Amino acid sequence: MVKSKGINPSPHLSKTAILKCIILLIQFVYFQKLSAQVILYGENLVANSDFMSKDPEGRPLGWTMGRSLQTATISSEQKHGSTNDDFSLQVSDSSATVGLSLRSEKHVASPAIDYVATAWIKCKNGTPANFYVEFWDQNNKRIQDKTVSPPFDTAWQQIKIVMRAPDKCTHITVSIQSGEESKGISFWDDVELRYEIPYSSKLETNRRELFVDNYRLETMVDVQRIVHPGEKSRPLIVATEAWEGNAVYIYGTVLFDEPKGSGYRMWYTAYNKGDYFLCYATSKDGIKWQKPNLGIIEYKGSTKNNICKLNGGTLIYDRYETNPERRYKLMDVIKTDTVRKRPFGYGVFFSKDGLNWKAYEGNPVISYADVSAVAYDESKRLFIAVTKQNMSMSNTSVTPKKLDRAAFISTSKDFT
Repeated sequence: MVKSKGINPSPHLSKTAILKCIILLIQFVYFQKLSAQVILYGENLVANSDFMSKDPEGRPLGWTMGRSLQTATISSEQKHGSTNDDFSLQVSDSSATVGLSLRSEKHVASPAIDYVATAWIKCKNGTPANFYVEFWDQNNKRIQDKTVSPPFDTAWQQIKIVMRAPDKCTHITVSIQSGEESKGISFWDDVELRYEIPYSSKLETNRRELFVDNYRLETMVDVQRIVHPGEKSRPLIVATEAWEGNAVYIYGTVLFDEPKGSGYRMWYTAYNKGDYFLCYATSKDGIKWQKPNLGIIEYKGSTKNNICKLNGGTLIYDRYETNPERRYKLMDVIKTDTVRKRPFGYGVFFSKDGLNWKAYEGNPVISYADVSAVAYDESKRLFIAVTKQNMSMSNTSVTPKKLDRAAFISTSKDFT
């Protein structure tokens, strides 16, 4: 009979039954270990996080300070590291009416991702400064933040903030701030801001794993990742028709066998003296393309052309759509409508054949407007739109205090 310390098996259980129980227990523990959530962490997003770089006035590079600029300087008086040449940041607030604010450069943030911020602090006297994680939107407005007030301690202590990025955030920062009424001296060092990456060991059947990053790699020894350049072909579509002007280009979409048997189909943009047209072409091999006469859009008194829609747009074929009138889905710029008082923005269109399009009554669905690209994530059953947006980029090393354009990602369950 099998015996274990602290266990007295029932005499009514056979050896086979006991062994089966032990095997089941081992399997349970094994699979619980496999299914346990593993969290990976991205690189530190804070520049000059160890305060080893300073300007001629001793202020930390890569950080922005508000009022009382002289009260946050790099110091050798205290150090968290073990090396002799290590430094820390000395935050000295001697005013009972003016606070101190020291902020890291803004870094692009992703909504619904968990971020972990840590810092080491050592107090000298008075009230120590507070530690913040801050999220900003594209208009440079702080939309959410979280703070921790460290207790007074003359020994080095680590403080930590975990925060999920809210919807509509574009950037994240960490900051060290003292209250307007508080006074004191504290030392800061080794500030980190990292994002969590939930790792799943599950491999989906019949799905390729692309090693474009290190998500599936534990270690790399004596190897490097090389992205080989593609081979450029001759132009496949050129401007040959009057309505195409002198420029045609793939701000559009190419589909192959969607739906099955349809072959290669291309929606491309033609530009003609300030006017944009979405044109249509077909091919049997993806190399030689034909421009069919659609008879849909009138150009100079004739519909004998391959124009299927004014302006442009990118589209997808939705094989899961139950409404045949919405089988094809397209996103394009919607200009200001003074009659219905609808603003400039990104609008969506629907079609049963990919050629005759009807605008969605609720347009625009996304603010601003420029170029866009749409796709469908079958695993998450989400429509994805990548749009160009105007964004305030102040407090970054890209274009300080200026507006810039950036690629944004929006998702939807119904394309509206």
